[in-house]
Amino acid sequence: MNQEALYAVWILTKAGQCTAKTYKALKAFPSFRAVYQAKAEDFDRSVFSLEETVPFLDKDTRQAEACLAECRQKNIGIVTFYDENYPRQLRLIEQPPLVLFVRGTLPETDTNPSLTVVGSRQCSMNAKKFTFNITRELALCNFVIVSGVAQGVDTYAQKGVLCTHRPNIAVVPCGIDIDYSTAS
Repeated sequence: MNQEALYAVWILTKAGQCTAKTYKALKAFPSFRAVYQAKAEDFDRSVFSLEETVPFLDKDTRQAEACLAECRQKNIGIVTFYDENYPRQLRLIEQPPLVLFVRGTLPETDTNPSLTVVGSRQCSMNAKKFTFNITRELALCNFVIVSGVAQGVDTYAQKGVLCTHRPNIAVVPCGIDIDYSTAS
């Protein structure tokens, strides 16, 4: 088991994926292991409130271990913020995800241009056709299309790329076991 992945998922189970305390921990410590090993006095009180440190003091990793086991069983890879293959551009955003759960292979976005496509769930047939056609053409020109999987524009962006058999990234804002394309 990758220990850094264990500690990263432990942070998610204790403090959440995109919370103020997880970003503070990311800035204050050089690794997820360092956050796990930190004692109460290691959390700078000028940065962390007492309440924010509480989740990090619970060192029980059972929930994280179960998550990792389920990911292995379902062939879901885990890429943490500190991994070499974490997407460089994603690392630069203000609030990057601490952990990416990946099914398949992350396309190389450092050498190929990428384009994010998002839009209305309630779009016209013309918008669906336009989105499908433009993403298909961009994929054929080696763009990596990044989109969600919600109904409407996101779905047609993914369909446009999938028909080319080129790499794409589908961002799912919830568990991989939830059909977000139909969730409300």
